[in-house]
Amino acid sequence: MSEVTRDTLAEVLEEIALLLELKGENPFKIRAYRNGAEVVRGFDGDIVQRARDGDLKGIKGIGSALQEKLHELASSGSLAYHQDLKAEFPEGLFEILDLQGLGPKKVKLLYDELGIASLGALKRACQSRKVESLAGFGKKSEEKILAAIETHERFSGRYLLAEVAPDAERILELLRRHPDVSRAGVAGS
Repeated sequence: MSEVTRDTLAEVLEEIALLLELKGENPFKIRAYRNGAEVVRGFDGDIVQRARDGDLKGIKGIGSALQEKLHELASSGSLAYHQDLKAEFPEGLFEILDLQGLGPKKVKLLYDELGIASLGALKRACQSRKVESLAGFGKKSEEKILAAIETHERFSGRYLLAEVAPDAERILELLRRHPDVSRAGVAGS
């Protein structure tokens, strides 16, 4: 079991919200998970330990259903509800959701109407002009999707500084404390 952190808790709640949106669930339920993720991120104190201890009662934005799920996740390192939701969708859909300009509603439409469940299938559908025929899409949308896929392929395996900065800073601080290190800094391309 990997260590559960505040970020782990928040990311799982956000992913549940995304999965529920893909399923077309109640918007209030989706919002509850998104709000829960924000509460977890902004909570003063050790939210992970409190979740492990089942001591989340009274925290605004964390209702009883979220309390139970956070307790399970913090205690065991996984959440059955999250795993069950993920199992309802092909793995490739998550890669499509990473594309710039495609949110859950459009990804769901592509999946439901054209059976698109991978980046490769999406690229082929755009190249054969199938996507532009869908409601809410057009020729411009198709071109933007192809550009986003190209960008994704070009930068696959690379990370944005904003995404890795907190980890980079922690590592940098550890390096600077080491007696054999005289200078250290964050670099990348």
